[in-house]
Amino acid sequence: MQEPHLSAIEIEQSAEEGATFSHVATCAPCQHRVARAKKLITALRDQPRADTPNDLAPRIIAASELMTRWRSARRASIPEMTAATAFTVLVAIALVWNFFGALEQNGTLDFFDLLASPELITAYFSDYLLALFETLPLVEFALASLAVMSVIVFARQWIELVESRISFPARSATRRN
Repeated sequence: MQEPHLSAIEIEQSAEEGATFSHVATCAPCQHRVARAKKLITALRDQPRADTPNDLAPRIIAASELMTRWRSARRASIPEMTAATAFTVLVAIALVWNFFGALEQNGTLDFFDLLASPELITAYFSDYLLALFETLPLVEFALASLAVMSVIVFARQWIELVESRISFPARSATRRN
């Protein structure tokens, strides 16, 4: 029975630390992979090391402070996002309610009574479709659909804000003095 090929971790151990695996002695592809890994490690070690820039620490600190300000600004916008989401939900409910009211007012729901008598629909199919299309409240449907999509977008943004608040606690609470 043939042993499975070495994993990437085993190849790295064999090339870098000199670990020996019995499988390498009998497997040409694994021998080739170990040889390539050894060449790569040697080439990386022979590369000249770049000096650390003098302004690296201030740049890291500035980036860290920028992230802290960004997180604070996101946390500060939670009440506004909550209000916008709640308002959008109310508007969506009103528009969906308006859509169903328009369905009833235009008599669209009466067309579903005709489904009980399919012989009328088949006899006057084109007239049936035209009348159904004329009574459908398309504007109300479009507005209700857009409102529901807006609710979904606002709700996702609100969830992201709340999750970022949970996953990124205030910096002063995590800082050790």
